Amino acid sequence: PAAIRAAIRAADLAGDGRLRVRWDDGEERAFHLCWLRDNCRCERCCSSSGQKVNRTVDDHTASAVNLISAEVEADALRLRWSDHDQNAAPVEYDSHWLRKFAYSTPVIEDETAARQARFAMAPRDLSKGDLQQLPQVTLERISSGDEGVFEWMSKMNESGFCMVRNCGTEDGTVERVANLIGPVSHTIYGDTFDVKATPKPINIAYTDSALEPHMDLAYFESPPGVQMLHCIRFDSGVRG
Repeated sequence: PAAIRAAIRAADLAGDGRLRVRWDDGEERAFHLCWLRDNCRCERCCSSSGQKVNRTVDDHTASAVNLISAEVEADALRLRWSDHDQNAAPVEYDSHWLRKFAYSTPVIEDETAARQARFAMAPRDLSKGDLQQLPQVTLERISSGDEGVFEWMSKMNESGFCMVRNCGTEDGTVERVANLIGPVSHTIYGDTFDVKATPKPINIAYTDSALEPHMDLAYFESPPGVQMLHCIRFDSGVRG
């Protein structure tokens, strides 16, 4: 986004141990000094692989590390720390990087809103062709390559569900479709299982009762993120 590419206009040290950075598009973010120090990418703090060499900030050193100076440039913030070589160049914090990893409350709220799933509600009267309004793709489309899978997953992310049409009635199809995006999770019911209405059901899923949208296996330590249902037969006269 263009806003993230904005230039840094000013940086001021607040009394709460944070550095407030302002960009020329009006955005302002606050960063704790200990967080900035811990994210130093200089040769002393990081190896050539980019991994941290040592724990730069902990409970004992955080209060002892002071910010000596802060210089503002359009594309970076240049900070000098008290535990660094004062003859060395200041540490650079890229403007784009600061905006990307800002963690102040407004940023978290904005990110949460942007990623919030927009769940689509099924139309009450499907006899008018409203079914076409629901998010859907075809098996041929998602089997054609990554572009089709991306379209499918984008609709899943936006609406919380997506129908894959024209799947046929062959057993095992649901597992092959699932493997397009990742391995199938093994559960107490097996890798896959049949959902059929039975005379004496042990689970409400095995009845003909309508179920509202819900989450299955919520009692698992790691519940499944996506559940797929392959409609093979609705009744003796409707298949697929």
